[in-house]
Amino acid sequence: MILYSLLAILVTIGCCLYASITDLKERRIRNFCSLGLLYCGFILQVIFWLQGWIPLFYLISVTLGGAVLAYLSYIFNFFAPGDAKLFWAVCVALPPLLFKSPKGYMFAPIVLGVNVFIPYLVVLFIYALFKTDREERLRVIRTVTSPKAILTRLFGLFGFVGVGITVSVIVEIIALKLKLSIAPGSFVRFLLAIGV
Repeated sequence: MILYSLLAILVTIGCCLYASITDLKERRIRNFCSLGLLYCGFILQVIFWLQGWIPLFYLISVTLGGAVLAYLSYIFNFFAPGDAKLFWAVCVALPPLLFKSPKGYMFAPIVLGVNVFIPYLVVLFIYALFKTDREERLRVIRTVTSPKAILTRLFGLFGFVGVGITVSVIVEIIALKLKLSIAPGSFVRFLLAIGV
């Protein structure tokens, strides 16, 4: 399993480097890079499952969960289409050893999402702080802190957390019924940490 895991990590790093270079040069990420990494990662995950190293539930949840999180990131304008596909591919391509905890496997798309979105938002905030003029900053602050904007974001956050908790509870009930190995409550803890 270690050899396959190292292969998956090296292929992922190579594809991400290539995607970064083409994104900086051409402002786009080629489909063969993202989809090639996705196919390679899926094949490796199937190999891990066929060898008995991961449960089938992990394979399905990483593939579908990564797709859903990438799609939502695209819909809410966090990612461009190429970035979203690359994020999905990285979710699938990274080996499960990186997401193993004593209680089971952590939900890889959420772990990667936290490690992508938090630095992204910090860099975006610093960029906006130094690269805009005073009037633009004041306009953004007034827009963001208006009561309508605060209520809209608050209800959106409650809806997101509610849907996330519902999906997490359903997934955990299914996992318990099928006696699958996942870390209980990891998705709920993530959503509550974001909510606070």
